[in-house]
Amino acid sequence: LGILHFHSPKADIKKAMELYSESIEIFYEQNMKISKCEKQIATSLNNIGRLHYMTGEYDKALSVYSDALALRKKLLGHKHLDVAATAYNAGQTHHQKGELDEAMALYQEFMAIAIPQVGTEH
Repeated sequence: LGILHFHSPKADIKKAMELYSESIEIFYEQNMKISKCEKQIATSLNNIGRLHYMTGEYDKALSVYSDALALRKKLLGHKHLDVAATAYNAGQTHHQKGELDEAMALYQEFMAIAIPQVGTEH
């Protein structure tokens, strides 16, 4: 449900944040094996990072992106497009903060993953 508030023309960032945060809590509360829900948790973390980015909370965004990136690399390996997406998001956030060296390193990581998989015309 968070994605509906996140991608709607009039994004309700506060409601999306509530729903993404609640989804993470539900995964843990349902006493599921973490391995079964870690991918969804990583996706929710990435989306929470995006919401922080959209509200200008860049340090919070980077903290959450760091968690999402580590979890995605652990689960999916270093060459998965979901890893590339989170690297790009973190790079964009560093770029907005004026941290160009950090941004460039993450953009390069994104390109190293994405170009072999989708090409340069995508």
